[in-house]
Amino acid sequence: LRSRLEARVGFETQNRQEKLLSHLHTKVKDVYKTCGFDITSQPSTLFMLSELEARLEQLLEYIDAMPEQYVIKEEKEKEKKRRERKRQEQQALQDAQQEERNRKSIERSLQA
Repeated sequence: LRSRLEARVGFETQNRQEKLLSHLHTKVKDVYKTCGFDITSQPSTLFMLSELEARLEQLLEYIDAMPEQYVIKEEKEKEKKRRERKRQEQQALQDAQQEERNRKSIERSLQA
């Protein structure tokens, strides 16, 4: 009984790890494709990660070669756009929640 239990627990742990690795592979593949790499050859996760790392290094070197004031200005602009997008998403979520509360309130008032 004990050996069957240990085998089952080991199988569940292995199954969970396989699912996690599969999920990570899918995420890495999405990023790899988004960055313009070719996925038709079905590269391994490690290969994709190394290619992404190399591309990131190239981009960081490119940014280092740019004028510092330009980089600072563009970073501020990107951050401003990110905050605005986040604010709009938050507002949309709040609006949806308020709409749901209003709908439930109307349903309760119609039932009474």
